[in-house]
Amino acid sequence: MKRIKYAILALFSVCLMLPQIMNINAETVTKEISATLTSEELNDTRTVSLNYDETTNLLIDKQGNSLETVESGSKHFALESVDITRYRQKVEIEYYLGDYNNSTLLGIDSGYADYDDIVSEYYLSINSINEKFNASVPSTYKLVPLNSPAYLVPTITNPEEPIVVKILVAEVLKFSLSAAKYMNRQDMLNPLPAGKTQTEIDSATEFWKVYSLGTSFSGIRGQVINLKNAGQYSDTYKAGSRDTGTLQEFGYFDNNGVYQESTTITISDDLPSRVIGAGFYHVDDFGAPVVKPGISSGMTSGGNIGIIGKSSDWKSASVSENYPIATQSDILNAYPFHIAGDPFTNPEHDLYYPAENWMVNHPLSINYNYTRTIQYYDVNFESNGGTAITPLTGIEEGSLITKPANPTKEGFEFAGWYSDIDLTSAWNFDTDTLNANTTLYAKWNPIAPVINYYDVTFESNGGTAITPLTGIEEGSLIAKPANPTKEGFEFAGWYSNIDLTSAWNFDTDTLNANTTLYAKWNPIAPVINYYDVTFESNGGTPVTPLTGIKEGSFITKPTNPTKEGFEFAGWYSDVTLTKAWNFDTDTLQGSTILFAKWNLKETVIETPEEPKLPEVTETPKEDQDTVKLPSTGIAQSYSSIFTIAVGMLLITFSTTNRKAKMKNN
Repeated sequence: MKRIKYAILALFSVCLMLPQIMNINAETVTKEISATLTSEELNDTRTVSLNYDETTNLLIDKQGNSLETVESGSKHFALESVDITRYRQKVEIEYYLGDYNNSTLLGIDSGYADYDDIVSEYYLSINSINEKFNASVPSTYKLVPLNSPAYLVPTITNPEEPIVVKILVAEVLKFSLSAAKYMNRQDMLNPLPAGKTQTEIDSATEFWKVYSLGTSFSGIRGQVINLKNAGQYSDTYKAGSRDTGTLQEFGYFDNNGVYQESTTITISDDLPSRVIGAGFYHVDDFGAPVVKPGISSGMTSGGNIGIIGKSSDWKSASVSENYPIATQSDILNAYPFHIAGDPFTNPEHDLYYPAENWMVNHPLSINYNYTRTIQYYDVNFESNGGTAITPLTGIEEGSLITKPANPTKEGFEFAGWYSDIDLTSAWNFDTDTLNANTTLYAKWNPIAPVINYYDVTFESNGGTAITPLTGIEEGSLIAKPANPTKEGFEFAGWYSNIDLTSAWNFDTDTLNANTTLYAKWNPIAPVINYYDVTFESNGGTPVTPLTGIKEGSFITKPTNPTKEGFEFAGWYSDVTLTKAWNFDTDTLQGSTILFAKWNLKETVIETPEEPKLPEVTETPKEDQDTVKLPSTGIAQSYSSIFTIAVGMLLITFSTTNRKAKMKNN
């Protein structure tokens, strides 16, 4: 064995008197074991799963609870002593030299395996086998366990009855599997194969194609290999273009030069244009045939061609149709070929057993001895919102609890104490005894509330009146009334105090008393407008307009315009000159046009003096001599006077007509 220390340790017992010094000589910090708890006073037997903590030297259960104390009913027990016995298993390993057909015992190696040991760790190397058993096994040989894996995981019943492991020390052989196919390459020709040799077939490139494909395996003599699918493959070729004729798929020449029969295919109308065919195969062991192919079976349209044959050096086996090499056993399976054109591809695969990893199932027998102890416990009272209750401490195990005064809770009636938080197990102070630290929970029943009704008054603070609300149930929301209005102000909500600091939320605030809500107002800022003033002089001199004058302002009186022949009579706000504008009192309320009023000036016309006529002398008679007087210009004066008089009349008429028009305006 690799671990000699286990060969001298078969059985040990440890007796521990106090929990503080517990030790089971564990090799690891934590080990899971099975145990039985027994005690005369405890009067019960339990099987529990335990862990050992090497750091604290304590045994604990899976939930992490210490086993220094246990409980049975209302009694409490303390751990007094522990007796522990642990077993190790004797193991014998037999080494055989040979193969699956014949083998010879080299020797036996024995020892003891601990409960967490892997037995394969005890296998000897080839060098150790040669040294221990004075053998000369080549280093290339392999160790192959012959036991069933299920047998290698036993449960100890007798530690001294050894578990026997058989190991075969065997030579590993290399095997190659190949497949060869020969087919006619000349389409629709029918050469005869008689007398053809292997060399002739391989060299006849014009007429023949040789496919030689293979893979390798490892194995041990006498080992049964299932090559059911290992060498099977198929390929396709075109049958040809003629309606009739014969294609031959030729066989091969064996080592003696004897040609093995071929399969013929007769081309007919029902034969597919592409035919799947299989060739002939052989297995070599370092070049020597292991399975010799025989005569192939008949082939139908599109079918697989199988072969039958016998093994040369190994056990006889039959080969079933449609498989190139038949099944001998299902113990081991070679990997199948995977065809993707040529050549075959397959990873090398070892066909011997690898070393198995297994271990022995070792139990521990532990006996626990307990004595009864007296425990003292505390009681806490959870009032669940009620008045606090003083806890009880140091109460002896199995005693009754003194009932405390009932707690109180506003709006609720006390309904007793319960031992669970869900309030389903009532505590009976007359019968229930204390066996552990306990918390009791108060149960409460709500007292039916008194329903009150209240009124709501709305103080609009100068706004329109709001109808009050009456008889509203306590805790209810208030229906929001329509907003009041107040000239010059904007409504800003209802408030529950007169100082308007606590806004009332109609969506969340509930009524709990008679309430007055006060309206809050925000003044509306006035809009300031600016206007223009235009002066219509009505034929007088123009007056510059005024722009950007604030609404409600007085207008600065401009300088009076002038108009020839007229006297300015003031400004008017209407075109008919009926509404005089008072610059001292009238204010501007919009863009405005002021119109000038005119009165016609009266003109005084002086009457011209009548010219004096010269004295006229009497005209002499015809027979008298005519005396020529000097020219006075009177005739021309009369004409001028007439012209002036007509002009004066026209002026007077025109003035009178204009005054009449102005009055009408």
